Amino acid sequence: MIDPVVDICVITYKRPRLLERLLKSIIHTHLSGPVPFRIIVVDNDKERSAAAIVSSLAKQYKDLIHYDIEPEKSYSKARNRCLELSEAENLVFIDDDEWVDASWLESLISVQKTYDAALVFGPSVPIMPEKTPTWIIQGRFFEDRDSYNNGEQVPSGSSANVLIHKKHISGTELRFSARFGATGGEDHELFSRLYHSGNKMVWADKAVAYEEIIDEKLNFKWIMKRAYRSGDTFAKVHCAHITPGEKIIWYTKKFIHLIVSAILTPVLYVKGKGYGLRMASRVVSNYASLYTIFSASEKNQTIG
Repeated sequence: MIDPVVDICVITYKRPRLLERLLKSIIHTHLSGPVPFRIIVVDNDKERSAAAIVSSLAKQYKDLIHYDIEPEKSYSKARNRCLELSEAENLVFIDDDEWVDASWLESLISVQKTYDAALVFGPSVPIMPEKTPTWIIQGRFFEDRDSYNNGEQVPSGSSANVLIHKKHISGTELRFSARFGATGGEDHELFSRLYHSGNKMVWADKAVAYEEIIDEKLNFKWIMKRAYRSGDTFAKVHCAHITPGEKIIWYTKKFIHLIVSAILTPVLYVKGKGYGLRMASRVVSNYASLYTIFSASEKNQTIG
């Protein structure tokens, strides 16, 4: 096989059916020019639950898929293992519960070349199950609130659908923080750090990935846990890049947002359960951000 120009990295944990769908969609992605790519799968399950699926596909597509394992359950360690295995100048991360359309990879590459960007983010479109509760649809819990034009510069993003052009970024910068290994948010921390280091980050609106919203996410408990995790991660990452004076202002605003969202929750609940619970998730997120004051002794940058 010709040396890959793109390494497509997938970390996976006990989702063989979803992983198989993703890998097949990547294999059949369309490229108009000679842009060789390789797929790197890092199994974060010490029982190697992804091995059979990957092995089966690897027999059909020789040298296309590389399989490795990170036995310690950690988002950061699994992603850093991908970085260690990647040899191509472009590295793509995509989640194992997604799949892509035929023009996905070509769109990422095209936008990177056009705008000479260090990072290119694409949209992840949620696909809801047929029997999704009405209040979840009403609350728009899985819709992306941010919308950008093609080529527009963005301040952050996620590892669900991103291309990294490694020539723009030093090897010491390109590491996921061990601090977020168990909780998630390691991608937000890295991309925020790269943004503040001056790396150009842009949007590719046609590099579409589709995300299956699995049943285990369609409940109040999961949504509130995600809201707490989001608020906690955002505060830790954001406050690493501002002055002490700016932190006081930021936390004051968060406190006001907490009070306002708490007042609005029962009011909006009357309008509809989804609206009320969407506001309740903001209460939880604001509370989690404020709570980081009490864990300020924790160091911000543990890399590994």
